Amino acid sequence: MAAAFVTESSTSSHLASVEVPSNEWIATNASGAHAASTEALEHTRGHHGLLGATVDDRQYVVLSRIDVRGTPIELDEDGSPRRRTLADLLDLGWSGGHGLMPSVQAFVRESHPLFSFALPEVDGTLTLEIALHPTASAVRLRYGWVGDDALRLHLRPLLAMRAIDQRGKEHGAMSQGVEIRRGEARVRPRKDLPQVCFAHEGIFVGSPDWWLGAESTHAFIEDLWTPGILEAVLEPGGFTHVVCALGPLPEVWP
Repeated sequence: MAAAFVTESSTSSHLASVEVPSNEWIATNASGAHAASTEALEHTRGHHGLLGATVDDRQYVVLSRIDVRGTPIELDEDGSPRRRTLADLLDLGWSGGHGLMPSVQAFVRESHPLFSFALPEVDGTLTLEIALHPTASAVRLRYGWVGDDALRLHLRPLLAMRAIDQRGKEHGAMSQGVEIRRGEARVRPRKDLPQVCFAHEGIFVGSPDWWLGAESTHAFIEDLWTPGILEAVLEPGGFTHVVCALGPLPEVWP
C-alpha cells in the first residue's frame, strides 16, 4: 500500500513549479499538498514543512516538523518494559534547541525523501521516509530502526497552522482540545481550518502546549503548537508509521 503515497506529480499545486535550490527538496501532489525542507531537515523558508495544504485557494503549512527523542528500553524487575508516565515524557529535554534531537547523517532523494539520523547516546541508525498521499492533504512518515537493541521512540508533532507567507506567533485563540482514539488523535486548533488528524501505531499522550521560536536554533524562527507526544517501541529492523492529514484520514493505510 505504500505505493499509494507519492512525492512527485504534475499538479496544480501553487508550489509545483517553485525553483528549488540544490540543497532543498519539495514534493507535491494533485490536491495542492506539499512537503518541503532542506537536506538537513532544517526549515529556512516560509513554505517549508512536512505537510502543507491548500485551503480556499490559499497555501498553508500544517505540520511543520516532528521533534524526535530516542531512548533505550528500561526494564522493570520482572523483565518487562517499564511503563512511562507523562512526567517521564515531558522530562526528555523538549526545548527549542536541538537537545536530544538526532542529527541528520545522510539524505537520499529517490522515490521518496529518505533521511538517516544518529541518536545521541544510543547506538544505531534511525531512518525517516516522507511520502504524500496522491490525492489527499496527507503525509505518511515511516520511522525505521537499525540497531542491536530495541528503541523507545518519542515523537512530538509541531503544528504551524499558518499561511506560507506568515510566521507563527503564540496566541491564546488556539483551541487546546485533543481527541484521542485507539491509533488516532484529532485536533482542530484553528476553527477556520479543517481538523488535523493523526494515525499512528503507538500510544499518544495529549499535552497541548506552545513551542516558542525564541529558543530555536533553526534559521526560520516561529512559534509552533503541539497537541502532545507519541510513543512507540521499535525492535531492531522494525518500523512505525505516522500519518498526518488536514481533514479526514485517507482510507489507505501504509
